[in-house]
Amino acid sequence: MQTKYLPLRVIEHARAGGARPAMLAPSAIAAGAARLPQALRVCSRAARLQPRCAPTATATPAPVDTPTPTPPTQPQLTVNGDAVNIRQGPDTGYGIIASAENGQTFPVTGRNGAGDWWQICCFDGQPGWIFVALTTGQNVEGVTVAENIPALPPTPIVAPEAAAPTSAPAAESAPAPASAPDPAASSAGFFDPNAAYQITQFRVLGLDENNGGIRSSSALHYILVTVLDAAGNPVNGAVVRNLVGEKLDVISGSKGAGTAEITMFWEPYKLTVAADPGGPTTSQISNQMGLAFPHLPDIAGKLGGVDYEYAVCPTLEIKCGWPIQAVHFSYEITFQKVK
Repeated sequence: MQTKYLPLRVIEHARAGGARPAMLAPSAIAAGAARLPQALRVCSRAARLQPRCAPTATATPAPVDTPTPTPPTQPQLTVNGDAVNIRQGPDTGYGIIASAENGQTFPVTGRNGAGDWWQICCFDGQPGWIFVALTTGQNVEGVTVAENIPALPPTPIVAPEAAAPTSAPAAESAPAPASAPDPAASSAGFFDPNAAYQITQFRVLGLDENNGGIRSSSALHYILVTVLDAAGNPVNGAVVRNLVGEKLDVISGSKGAGTAEITMFWEPYKLTVAADPGGPTTSQISNQMGLAFPHLPDIAGKLGGVDYEYAVCPTLEIKCGWPIQAVHFSYEITFQKVK
């Protein structure tokens, strides 16, 4: 005989002493189930075998990595000025062979010994040269001195005109100061021996003498300028002018007797005394100073030797090229009036 089971709630109701509830006929139950959605009917059948009816998991597609473009590793530069001259060699004494426009890029194939000119390729199959301060370099730290630097063309010598005879010799006059070259043409200064103000002291404050290590956040990065008269006394009120980069004037006496201070960041500096309390004057022009574009021979060996892991420019041939990055150092320079 087939055993029949009562629903659990009927048994519990009977145990509680209540009246037995009315039972639905199987045909009524089947008719009610037919009106349920298909998903609930399937879930109801599955519930007999499982504690609960869980929704079917949807597979999530794995993320696809987008490849990151690899930056170029070859040395190259981008031109930062309009109508920048490309020359046959690393000096304004060489002939112009082409012109570059702002935003143009060129492969870098070498540099000169001072590190202030790049050799780039190519113009009618020949390399050209461009002044570093007018460019931005990429991956240029390891660029070495070019082997095929052409000799500087000789300066034409103009024969002086014969002087007209005079009855008496003319009084000898002091030699006039020479005309200064374009300050942006080279990182080297101009040291005219006939200028009224001469540079009598120049020093780079590098490793272990600049308030800490060259890569320390506490290390200083300034130019301390001093202006003296012929007797060595401080001169206040002299105008010290920067001739390159972000041109500016500082006044001696603003940081103490005869002194002024410039805080260096990215811009280069070539300084000269433009005027003193007596009026406009003549002055020698310093080598280029700055954290990024200094005159490289000035800092060679000052920012760590070849045995120092974090050195910059231990020699002109090792890790020495523009722009210098992530180091701090300072300068001291003195202009003294001698004429």
